[in-house]
Amino acid sequence: MYRNTFYCKHFKIWQHEDVFPVNTDAVLLAQFVIDSGSFSRVLEVGSGNGLISVAYGTFYSKSKILSLDLDPNAVSCSQSNIEYNKLRNIATLQIDFRHFQSDQTYDLIFSNPPFFNSSLKSKVQRNRYSKYNDNLPLTDLLETALRLLDEKGKLCLILPFDQLIIVEQFIKSSQMGISRVIEIAPKNDTLANRVLLELTRIDSIQKQEKLIIREADNSYTKQYLDYMKWFYLNVKE
Repeated sequence: MYRNTFYCKHFKIWQHEDVFPVNTDAVLLAQFVIDSGSFSRVLEVGSGNGLISVAYGTFYSKSKILSLDLDPNAVSCSQSNIEYNKLRNIATLQIDFRHFQSDQTYDLIFSNPPFFNSSLKSKVQRNRYSKYNDNLPLTDLLETALRLLDEKGKLCLILPFDQLIIVEQFIKSSQMGISRVIEIAPKNDTLANRVLLELTRIDSIQKQEKLIIREADNSYTKQYLDYMKWFYLNVKE
């Protein structure tokens, strides 16, 4: 059952009660992926409600996107949002990413992966798929994405900051490098708790930034609003 609609400037997202709702991580990754550029063959790992693919497919209408998820409710919700926004350049597929096979490589792969590995599981099924990484540990995601990534392709992720070390350890033996990093901090006086990463196979200069989301009074910072201006209704582009 659909419970409400999340409105952006250029598209809308129906939110299903059995699928994790739109959150800050999703919109941050959507903008980060858009900033990575236009690509022909695009793969999303973990569609959720479809926001990131819908955003990318709206911005780059000539891109062809395949959006995967293990959760049938997420695939259904994502497909509904693709149709709701009248997009013809996105397809969906229910599958475990570790078992996904393709006769082509992808120019761009992106994911907002599950991140908790605690044994204290949520009783809510949507949280089991979207928060806990039993079904897709980060190393499995990285290894499978590397197999599917084109030689000149990009892999974009948003992760808890403490998982950056897992990525750094992985790339030492994978012939990949981090080409772009944005550290995300809730406020100016707090440590970063999320990180946006762009990984590539080719040598590139690492571009590193820091993004502060809120002021001391909990209002959004000008930096954050400028970054998200394509999304938010009341922010001028």
